[in-house]
Amino acid sequence: MRRIMQTLIDMIISEIERSTVAWREGAKGNRNIEIKQKDLDALGKQNFLKQAAELESQGFVRCKWITGRSDISHVNYSYGDVRALYKKAGKIPKSDRIREMKEAVEEQVKKIHKPWIRAYYDGVLKSLEAGKEPEELSHENRELNFNCFLGIDRLEGSVYKRVFSKQYLGGSKVFEKKLQKSIASIAKKYYNIIDDNMTESEILAQIYLDHYADELSLKGDLLIKIDDKEIDLSLFPYGTVLNSVTLKNVSIVPEQKIKKIITVENKANYMTFPFEAGTLVLFSHGYFSLVREGFLESWLRSFRKIRWNFTIPEIWIMVESGFLNLSGIKCSPGSGPCIWTWRLGKNTQNMVIRLKSQNWKS
Repeated sequence: MRRIMQTLIDMIISEIERSTVAWREGAKGNRNIEIKQKDLDALGKQNFLKQAAELESQGFVRCKWITGRSDISHVNYSYGDVRALYKKAGKIPKSDRIREMKEAVEEQVKKIHKPWIRAYYDGVLKSLEAGKEPEELSHENRELNFNCFLGIDRLEGSVYKRVFSKQYLGGSKVFEKKLQKSIASIAKKYYNIIDDNMTESEILAQIYLDHYADELSLKGDLLIKIDDKEIDLSLFPYGTVLNSVTLKNVSIVPEQKIKKIITVENKANYMTFPFEAGTLVLFSHGYFSLVREGFLESWLRSFRKIRWNFTIPEIWIMVESGFLNLSGIKCSPGSGPCIWTWRLGKNTQNMVIRLKSQNWKS
């Protein structure tokens, strides 16, 4: 449905911008606009006829008049006159806006390293080529969009959302108020580790934006090393918490007693889970963030340093809310055991990931 315009030239420009051809630089041809009663009513018939006659006398359009000049059925304009029509209306031609946006995005892409963000901007460029102007790239929103993605591109670990927002967007609540939903939606579309079942908060955690600093709660007789000091976590039979800084700097001692890993997504169940020799219990929140996931993977990689007659550990996933994603493995209660192929150098080992429902103690 054609929008109600204040002037005839506004109506013509609206037609130009909706066209897939007319707005493009160098387009050739003509466009015939049928004038309907609602168009005459919107401007007032006499005012409409006056404006049409004026534009025709100035050479911008050609009109098909009825009964002398007492009525009108069509207004015709040439694509070659589009730029002149924009100038008369005091507006920037769509071709100029599209070109300026494309140049800005191309400069932005040069600064981006993460593939999923580059893929997003590639999609933006395709949209611009098709004549679509993304709202997030308007002059009012572009600076925030560019600064936000530049900031996300530089993140190598989890940060508080509000700390990120203050550093890159000029205010601690700007991200939450203006960008959070769109950024989560873009990440969901272009970042291949994001799953459709993830919540907005879980998606943001995957791109290192968190409500709180990343941490991992665990209990078991795991041996870790920090600053060349070996620590036996069995000294903490009721569990301990490793914060984001510790997770980045901790290493896993190769020789381990751990034979089984259990991930638990419910905090109450984790807290009541008893200490068990040879078992590592991890509180996952349902999804492992990249930092927490990296910790688990580093433990698995440590098997490269162990003699090859070890027993492959089992990973037990306690699924309580219907779905869980672990290191790219997508598991749900009804899917049965998932087989995880873990590559260790030239050898390939299979780890059985067993799914347990809420009655996991049975």
